[in-house]
Amino acid sequence: MEERDLYNSIAPLMYVTNMLSLSNVKMNKHRNRLVISYSNLIFNVIIAAVFFGCSIYATQNSMRDLDESMNSISEATDTFELYSAMITQTIAMLAMCVNSKRFISFFRRLNQVDRKMSVLGEQVSSETNKKFVVTGMSLVTIEFLITFLPDYFLFVDNETTVYLATSYYPIISTGLFKVQLTTLIYFLWQRFFAINRMLRKLKQWIEREKGNKKNTVRLLKSGNSYAEIVATIHNIFNELCALVHSINYLYGLQLLLAMCSAFALCARQIHGSYITLKDLTVRYPLTDVYFSCQWAFVQVMEIFIIIIFAEKTENEINKTVFNLHALYHCNTEEKYLQIEIREFALHMSHKHVRFHVCGFFNVDYSLITTIPARSRKF
Repeated sequence: MEERDLYNSIAPLMYVTNMLSLSNVKMNKHRNRLVISYSNLIFNVIIAAVFFGCSIYATQNSMRDLDESMNSISEATDTFELYSAMITQTIAMLAMCVNSKRFISFFRRLNQVDRKMSVLGEQVSSETNKKFVVTGMSLVTIEFLITFLPDYFLFVDNETTVYLATSYYPIISTGLFKVQLTTLIYFLWQRFFAINRMLRKLKQWIEREKGNKKNTVRLLKSGNSYAEIVATIHNIFNELCALVHSINYLYGLQLLLAMCSAFALCARQIHGSYITLKDLTVRYPLTDVYFSCQWAFVQVMEIFIIIIFAEKTENEINKTVFNLHALYHCNTEEKYLQIEIREFALHMSHKHVRFHVCGFFNVDYSLITTIPARSRKF
Protein backbone atom coordinates (compact mmCIF):
# COMPACT_ATOMS: atom_id res chain seq x y z
CA MET A 1 0.00 0.00 0.00
CA GLU A 2 1.45 3.38 -1.05
CA GLU A 3 1.41 6.44 1.20
CA ARG A 4 -1.28 7.99 -0.98
CA ASP A 5 -3.44 4.85 -0.66
CA LEU A 6 -2.98 4.85 3.10
CA TYR A 7 -4.00 8.50 3.28
CA ASN A 8 -6.97 8.00 0.94
CA SER A 9 -8.27 5.23 3.20
CA ILE A 10 -8.90 7.86 5.90
CA ALA A 11 -9.49 10.80 3.54
CA PRO A 12 -13.03 11.58 4.83
CA LEU A 13 -11.73 11.97 8.37
CA MET A 14 -8.76 14.10 7.27
CA TYR A 15 -10.98 16.40 5.19
CA VAL A 16 -13.34 17.01 8.09
CA THR A 17 -10.59 17.50 10.68
CA ASN A 18 -8.81 19.95 8.38
CA MET A 19 -12.01 21.97 8.02
CA LEU A 20 -12.56 21.95 11.79
CA SER A 21 -8.94 22.99 12.52
CA LEU A 22 -8.07 19.65 14.12
CA SER A 23 -5.38 18.80 11.60
CA ASN A 24 -2.93 20.61 9.32
CA VAL A 25 -1.62 17.67 7.28
CA LYS A 26 -2.45 17.25 3.60
CA MET A 27 -1.42 15.11 0.63
CA ASN A 28 0.92 16.84 -1.83
CA LYS A 29 -0.21 15.59 -5.23
CA HIS A 30 3.04 16.49 -6.99
CA ARG A 31 5.37 14.91 -4.42
CA ASN A 32 2.86 12.13 -3.69
CA ARG A 33 3.47 12.29 0.05
CA LEU A 34 2.08 13.87 3.20
CA VAL A 35 3.25 17.40 4.00
CA ILE A 36 2.48 20.10 6.54
CA SER A 37 0.11 22.84 5.39
CA TYR A 38 1.57 25.91 7.07
CA SER A 39 -1.42 28.03 6.12
CA ASN A 40 -3.67 25.56 7.92
CA LEU A 41 -1.26 25.52 10.86
CA ILE A 42 -1.48 29.29 11.34
CA PHE A 43 -5.25 29.15 10.82
CA ASN A 44 -5.58 26.38 13.44
CA VAL A 45 -3.70 28.36 16.09
CA ILE A 46 -5.84 31.45 15.46
CA ILE A 47 -9.09 29.46 15.52
CA ALA A 48 -8.10 27.70 18.74
CA ALA A 49 -7.38 31.01 20.48
CA VAL A 50 -10.46 32.79 19.10
CA PHE A 51 -12.81 29.92 19.87
CA PHE A 52 -11.55 29.60 23.43
CA GLY A 53 -11.89 33.36 23.98
CA CYS A 54 -15.41 33.40 22.57
CA SER A 55 -16.34 30.48 24.80
CA ILE A 56 -15.24 32.29 27.95
CA TYR A 57 -16.95 35.53 26.90
CA ALA A 58 -20.24 33.89 25.94
CA THR A 59 -20.32 31.71 29.05
CA GLN A 60 -19.70 34.61 31.40
CA ASN A 61 -22.49 36.62 29.78
CA SER A 62 -24.89 33.70 30.00
CA MET A 63 -24.10 33.16 33.68
CA ARG A 64 -25.67 36.51 34.50
CA ASP A 65 -29.10 35.13 33.66
CA LEU A 66 -28.47 31.53 34.75
CA ASP A 67 -31.58 29.60 35.67
CA GLU A 68 -30.61 26.61 37.82
CA SER A 69 -33.80 24.80 36.94
CA MET A 70 -32.55 24.18 33.39
CA ASN A 71 -30.95 20.91 32.50
CA SER A 72 -29.20 21.64 29.21
CA ILE A 73 -25.58 20.68 28.78
CA SER A 74 -24.59 24.32 29.18
CA GLU A 75 -26.43 24.82 32.48
CA ALA A 76 -26.62 21.42 34.15
CA THR A 77 -23.68 21.69 36.57
CA ASP A 78 -22.08 25.12 36.38
CA THR A 79 -19.48 25.91 33.72
CA PHE A 80 -16.83 23.34 34.66
CA GLU A 81 -17.89 20.85 31.99
CA LEU A 82 -17.93 23.57 29.36
CA TYR A 83 -14.44 24.75 30.19
CA SER A 84 -13.05 21.21 30.42
CA ALA A 85 -14.46 20.33 27.00
CA MET A 86 -13.21 23.59 25.50
CA ILE A 87 -9.74 23.11 27.00
CA THR A 88 -9.61 19.57 25.61
CA GLN A 89 -10.61 20.87 22.18
CA THR A 90 -8.05 23.69 22.29
CA ILE A 91 -5.25 21.38 23.42
CA ALA A 92 -6.17 18.92 20.65
CA MET A 93 -5.89 21.70 18.05
CA LEU A 94 -2.57 23.02 19.34
CA ALA A 95 -1.10 19.55 19.93
CA MET A 96 -1.75 18.59 16.31
CA CYS A 97 0.09 21.75 15.22
CA VAL A 98 3.08 20.93 17.42
CA ASN A 99 3.13 17.23 16.48
CA SER A 100 2.52 17.59 12.74
CA LYS A 101 5.92 16.18 11.80
CA ARG A 102 5.51 13.25 14.15
CA PHE A 103 2.04 12.59 12.70
CA ILE A 104 3.47 12.53 9.17
CA SER A 105 6.34 10.32 10.36
CA PHE A 106 3.77 7.89 11.77
CA PHE A 107 2.16 7.41 8.35
CA ARG A 108 5.49 7.11 6.56
CA ARG A 109 6.72 4.44 8.95
CA LEU A 110 3.40 2.66 8.69
CA ASN A 111 3.74 2.74 4.91
CA GLN A 112 7.21 1.19 5.20
CA VAL A 113 5.71 -1.58 7.32
CA ASP A 114 3.08 -2.22 4.65
CA ARG A 115 5.75 -2.52 1.98
CA LYS A 116 7.65 -5.11 4.00
CA MET A 117 4.43 -7.02 4.62
CA SER A 118 3.59 -6.97 0.91
CA VAL A 119 6.90 -8.73 0.22
CA LEU A 120 5.66 -11.49 2.53
CA GLY A 121 2.31 -11.64 0.74
CA GLU A 122 0.19 -9.72 3.28
CA GLN A 123 -2.05 -6.82 2.25
CA VAL A 124 -4.22 -4.54 4.40
CA SER A 125 -7.57 -3.64 2.85
CA SER A 126 -8.06 0.11 2.35
CA GLU A 127 -11.83 -0.39 1.92
CA THR A 128 -12.05 -1.73 5.47
CA ASN A 129 -10.26 1.38 6.72
CA LYS A 130 -12.73 3.66 4.90
CA LYS A 131 -15.71 1.85 6.40
CA PHE A 132 -14.16 2.10 9.86
CA VAL A 133 -13.57 5.86 9.50
CA VAL A 134 -17.04 6.57 8.13
CA THR A 135 -18.61 4.53 10.94
CA GLY A 136 -16.68 6.50 13.56
CA MET A 137 -17.67 9.84 12.08
CA SER A 138 -21.30 8.72 11.89
CA LEU A 139 -21.27 7.79 15.57
CA VAL A 140 -19.92 11.24 16.48
CA THR A 141 -22.72 12.85 14.45
CA ILE A 142 -25.34 10.69 16.16
CA GLU A 143 -23.92 11.54 19.60
CA PHE A 144 -24.13 15.24 18.75
CA LEU A 145 -27.75 14.99 17.58
CA ILE A 146 -28.80 12.92 20.61
CA THR A 147 -27.28 15.50 22.95
CA PHE A 148 -28.10 18.71 21.11
CA LEU A 149 -31.65 18.26 19.81
CA PRO A 150 -33.43 17.47 23.14
CA ASP A 151 -31.56 20.27 24.90
CA TYR A 152 -32.27 22.79 22.15
CA PHE A 153 -35.99 22.12 21.83
CA LEU A 154 -36.79 21.44 25.49
CA PHE A 155 -34.46 23.53 27.64
CA VAL A 156 -32.58 26.21 25.72
CA ASP A 157 -34.19 29.63 26.04
CA ASN A 158 -32.90 33.07 24.99
CA GLU A 159 -29.29 32.01 24.54
CA THR A 160 -27.05 33.62 21.94
CA THR A 161 -25.82 31.78 18.86
CA VAL A 162 -22.21 32.21 19.99
CA TYR A 163 -23.01 30.65 23.35
CA LEU A 164 -24.79 27.69 21.76
CA ALA A 165 -21.91 27.14 19.33
CA THR A 166 -19.26 27.19 22.05
CA SER A 167 -21.42 24.94 24.24
CA TYR A 168 -22.12 22.16 21.77
CA TYR A 169 -19.28 22.33 19.25
CA PRO A 170 -16.83 20.46 21.57
CA ILE A 171 -19.05 17.38 21.23
CA ILE A 172 -17.98 17.16 17.58
CA SER A 173 -14.36 18.30 17.95
CA THR A 174 -13.46 16.09 20.93
CA GLY A 175 -15.34 13.19 19.34
CA LEU A 176 -13.35 13.52 16.10
CA PHE A 177 -10.00 13.58 17.88
CA LYS A 178 -11.03 10.33 19.58
CA VAL A 179 -11.96 8.92 16.16
CA GLN A 180 -8.46 9.86 14.97
CA LEU A 181 -6.91 8.04 17.92
CA THR A 182 -9.10 4.97 17.52
CA THR A 183 -8.34 4.81 13.78
CA LEU A 184 -4.58 4.79 14.37
CA ILE A 185 -4.97 2.06 17.01
CA TYR A 186 -7.09 0.11 14.54
CA PHE A 187 -4.32 0.41 11.93
CA LEU A 188 -1.86 -1.15 14.35
CA TRP A 189 -4.31 -3.92 15.27
CA GLN A 190 -4.63 -4.85 11.59
CA ARG A 191 -0.88 -5.21 11.22
CA PHE A 192 -0.28 -7.10 14.47
CA PHE A 193 -3.07 -9.44 13.36
CA ALA A 194 -1.29 -9.88 10.01
CA ILE A 195 1.96 -10.74 11.84
CA ASN A 196 0.25 -13.54 13.76
CA ARG A 197 -1.38 -14.77 10.58
CA MET A 198 2.03 -14.93 8.85
CA LEU A 199 3.56 -16.86 11.76
CA ARG A 200 0.70 -19.38 11.76
CA LYS A 201 0.95 -19.68 8.00
CA LEU A 202 4.70 -20.28 8.20
CA LYS A 203 4.24 -22.95 10.86
CA GLN A 204 1.65 -24.79 8.77
CA TRP A 205 3.91 -24.90 5.73
CA ILE A 206 6.94 -26.02 7.70
CA GLU A 207 4.96 -28.88 9.17
CA ARG A 208 3.30 -29.81 5.89
CA GLU A 209 6.30 -29.68 3.60
CA LYS A 210 9.01 -30.46 6.17
CA GLY A 211 11.21 -27.57 5.14
CA ASN A 212 10.45 -27.47 1.41
CA LYS A 213 11.09 -23.80 0.67
CA LYS A 214 9.42 -23.79 -2.72
CA ASN A 215 5.95 -23.94 -1.23
CA THR A 216 6.81 -21.19 1.21
CA VAL A 217 8.02 -19.11 -1.70
CA ARG A 218 4.69 -19.60 -3.43
CA LEU A 219 2.78 -18.75 -0.28
CA LEU A 220 4.81 -15.82 1.04
CA LYS A 221 6.14 -14.47 -2.28
CA SER A 222 9.67 -14.60 -0.90
CA GLY A 223 12.76 -16.51 -1.94
CA ASN A 224 14.37 -16.12 1.48
CA SER A 225 14.94 -18.84 4.03
CA TYR A 226 12.63 -19.40 6.97
CA ALA A 227 15.07 -17.59 9.28
CA GLU A 228 15.12 -14.54 7.01
CA ILE A 229 11.33 -14.52 6.87
CA VAL A 230 11.11 -14.57 10.67
CA ALA A 231 13.77 -11.84 10.84
CA THR A 232 11.65 -9.67 8.55
CA ILE A 233 8.58 -10.30 10.72
CA HIS A 234 10.68 -9.44 13.77
CA ASN A 235 11.68 -6.14 12.18
CA ILE A 236 8.05 -5.35 11.33
CA PHE A 237 7.03 -6.14 14.90
CA ASN A 238 9.66 -3.74 16.31
CA GLU A 239 8.46 -0.98 13.98
CA LEU A 240 4.85 -1.45 15.10
CA CYS A 241 5.88 -1.37 18.77
CA ALA A 242 7.62 1.95 18.12
CA LEU A 243 4.41 3.23 16.52
CA VAL A 244 2.50 2.30 19.69
CA HIS A 245 4.80 4.62 21.65
CA SER A 246 4.31 7.27 18.98
CA ILE A 247 0.52 7.12 19.48
CA ASN A 248 1.00 7.50 23.25
CA TYR A 249 3.05 10.63 22.58
CA LEU A 250 0.66 12.09 19.99
CA TYR A 251 -2.57 11.69 21.96
CA GLY A 252 -1.49 11.25 25.58
CA LEU A 253 -2.24 14.76 26.81
CA GLN A 254 -5.55 15.07 24.96
CA LEU A 255 -6.68 11.69 26.25
CA LEU A 256 -5.64 12.60 29.79
CA LEU A 257 -7.80 15.73 29.66
CA ALA A 258 -10.71 13.74 28.22
CA MET A 259 -10.37 11.12 30.96
CA CYS A 260 -10.21 13.74 33.73
CA SER A 261 -13.20 15.54 32.23
CA ALA A 262 -15.20 12.30 32.09
CA PHE A 263 -14.23 11.45 35.68
CA ALA A 264 -15.23 14.87 37.04
CA LEU A 265 -18.41 14.96 34.96
CA CYS A 266 -19.50 11.51 36.14
CA ALA A 267 -18.90 12.47 39.77
CA ARG A 268 -20.94 15.66 39.51
CA GLN A 269 -23.76 14.14 37.47
CA ILE A 270 -24.11 11.08 39.70
CA HIS A 271 -24.37 13.35 42.73
CA GLY A 272 -26.81 15.65 40.95
CA SER A 273 -28.95 12.72 39.83
CA TYR A 274 -29.05 11.37 43.39
CA ILE A 275 -30.31 14.73 44.68
CA THR A 276 -32.91 14.92 41.89
CA LEU A 277 -34.27 11.44 42.62
CA LYS A 278 -34.59 12.28 46.31
CA ASP A 279 -36.46 15.52 45.60
CA LEU A 280 -40.14 14.64 45.72
CA THR A 281 -41.14 17.98 44.23
CA VAL A 282 -39.62 17.11 40.85
CA ARG A 283 -42.40 16.03 38.50
CA TYR A 284 -40.34 13.88 36.12
CA PRO A 285 -37.15 12.92 37.97
CA LEU A 286 -36.04 10.19 35.55
CA THR A 287 -36.35 12.58 32.60
CA ASP A 288 -34.26 15.18 34.40
CA VAL A 289 -31.65 12.57 35.28
CA TYR A 290 -31.45 11.40 31.66
CA PHE A 291 -30.92 14.87 30.21
CA SER A 292 -28.40 15.71 32.93
CA CYS A 293 -26.35 12.51 32.43
CA GLN A 294 -26.44 12.20 28.65
CA TRP A 295 -23.21 14.18 28.08
CA ALA A 296 -21.42 12.10 30.72
CA PHE A 297 -22.74 8.93 29.08
CA VAL A 298 -21.46 10.04 25.65
CA GLN A 299 -17.96 10.72 27.01
CA VAL A 300 -17.77 7.40 28.81
CA MET A 301 -18.92 5.52 25.70
CA GLU A 302 -16.24 7.22 23.58
CA ILE A 303 -13.56 6.22 26.08
CA PHE A 304 -15.01 2.70 26.22
CA ILE A 305 -14.63 2.31 22.44
CA ILE A 306 -11.00 3.44 22.62
CA ILE A 307 -10.39 0.89 25.37
CA ILE A 308 -11.91 -1.91 23.28
CA PHE A 309 -9.54 -1.36 20.36
CA ALA A 310 -6.53 -0.79 22.61
CA GLU A 311 -7.25 -4.12 24.34
CA LYS A 312 -7.71 -5.89 21.00
CA THR A 313 -4.34 -4.62 19.82
CA GLU A 314 -2.57 -5.64 23.04
CA ASN A 315 -4.15 -9.09 22.82
CA GLU A 316 -2.73 -9.50 19.31
CA ILE A 317 0.70 -8.49 20.64
CA ASN A 318 0.44 -11.14 23.34
CA LYS A 319 -0.63 -13.79 20.82
CA THR A 320 2.68 -13.32 19.00
CA VAL A 321 4.48 -15.02 21.89
CA PHE A 322 2.32 -18.13 21.60
CA ASN A 323 2.73 -18.26 17.83
CA LEU A 324 6.50 -18.01 18.20
CA HIS A 325 6.43 -20.80 20.78
CA ALA A 326 4.41 -23.01 18.42
CA LEU A 327 6.73 -22.22 15.52
CA TYR A 328 9.81 -23.02 17.61
CA HIS A 329 8.53 -26.47 18.55
CA CYS A 330 7.30 -27.48 15.11
CA ASN A 331 9.23 -30.12 13.19
CA THR A 332 12.19 -28.33 11.69
CA GLU A 333 15.92 -28.84 11.84
CA GLU A 334 16.90 -25.42 10.57
CA LYS A 335 19.31 -24.09 13.18
CA TYR A 336 19.23 -20.44 12.13
CA LEU A 337 15.43 -20.41 12.28
CA GLN A 338 15.43 -21.46 15.91
CA ILE A 339 18.11 -18.89 16.73
CA GLU A 340 16.02 -16.16 15.11
CA ILE A 341 12.87 -17.26 16.95
CA ARG A 342 14.71 -17.25 20.30
CA GLU A 343 16.04 -13.76 19.61
CA PHE A 344 12.54 -12.58 18.63
CA ALA A 345 11.04 -14.05 21.80
CA LEU A 346 13.85 -12.59 23.94
CA HIS A 347 13.23 -9.11 22.59
CA MET A 348 9.51 -9.47 23.24
CA SER A 349 10.17 -10.43 26.87
CA HIS A 350 11.99 -7.12 27.35
CA LYS A 351 9.34 -5.02 25.63
CA HIS A 352 6.42 -3.63 27.60
CA VAL A 353 4.13 -2.37 24.87
CA ARG A 354 1.04 -0.73 26.34
CA PHE A 355 -1.27 2.09 25.42
CA HIS A 356 -1.19 4.53 28.30
CA VAL A 357 -2.26 8.05 29.21
CA CYS A 358 0.89 10.09 29.81
CA GLY A 359 2.20 7.20 31.90
CA PHE A 360 -0.42 7.71 34.64
CA PHE A 361 -2.58 4.67 33.82
CA ASN A 362 -2.98 2.11 31.08
CA VAL A 363 -5.78 2.19 28.53
CA ASP A 364 -7.42 -1.13 29.35
CA TYR A 365 -10.61 -2.59 30.77
CA SER A 366 -9.70 -1.60 34.33
CA LEU A 367 -10.70 1.96 33.43
CA ILE A 368 -14.30 0.79 32.90
CA THR A 369 -14.60 0.07 36.61
CA THR A 370 -12.18 2.75 37.79
CA ILE A 371 -14.11 5.80 36.55
CA PRO A 372 -17.59 4.84 37.92
CA ALA A 373 -16.14 3.49 41.19
CA ARG A 374 -14.06 6.56 41.92
CA SER A 375 -16.91 8.84 40.82
CA ARG A 376 -19.20 7.14 43.33
CA LYS A 377 -16.53 7.38 46.06
CA PHE A 378 -15.94 11.05 45.26
